[in-house]
Amino acid sequence: MIGVTLLVLAWLERNVGLLLFTAGYLALVLLVLPMNDGFDSPHFGVRAAMAVPQLVVGLVLLLGAAGFARAARRHRRTR
Repeated sequence: MIGVTLLVLAWLERNVGLLLFTAGYLALVLLVLPMNDGFDSPHFGVRAAMAVPQLVVGLVLLLGAAGFARAARRHRRTR
């Protein structure tokens, strides 16, 4: 749902940077990280195995938000 929302926002804002970030985010979520069964490790329980991909996705979203905030601050300073 987050990826679809980001796609709609990128379309409404006509922001190419947001579109590229969204494409990378969707590739990460849909192709790279296992969201349905987690990482299979004997040391973790089922919930801990599911937490690792969720933490990676959360970190990617936080870094993206920080990057866009920095770009907006830089854009405001140059005006």
